[in-house]
Amino acid sequence: MVDLWAGIGGLCLALLALGVHIYAISAESDPDARAASQATMPNLVHIDSVEAIQGVDLRPFLQRRQVRGIILGGGSPCQGNSSLNRGRKGLRDPRSQQPSHLQRIRDEIMALPEAGHCEIITFLENVASMPQTVCDQYSAWLGTQPVLIDAAG
Repeated sequence: MVDLWAGIGGLCLALLALGVHIYAISAESDPDARAASQATMPNLVHIDSVEAIQGVDLRPFLQRRQVRGIILGGGSPCQGNSSLNRGRKGLRDPRSQQPSHLQRIRDEIMALPEAGHCEIITFLENVASMPQTVCDQYSAWLGTQPVLIDAAG
């Protein structure tokens, strides 16, 4: 699991609650959220930014372990996209550019010979109220169209 924009580690906790055996990298720039995650899950590899993750960094791990797949993704910052932000700037907001790292990391991992046998599941969570230009760019980066999920359901 490569948990991007990990917050306090909810995705890893959810996978563990489902009984999934994981090895995980948790990337979170907020020091308080990262500290909370480190306190509850000290065995994860904690990194302070998504930008710091390089696909090649997984090479030694993939050489030592037989993994079926890699889950790569998370909920990127949505402040620049949300309709609740009257001053939203969409892709002109640097936070809205963060998902480009998801594409980069996926491509770097896919280029590793050691990952050739792995299924790589990539996902991005963000707000449905994002401008259409942002949705189109995210879809281009990820190579797929979005799926709307009602969290209340």
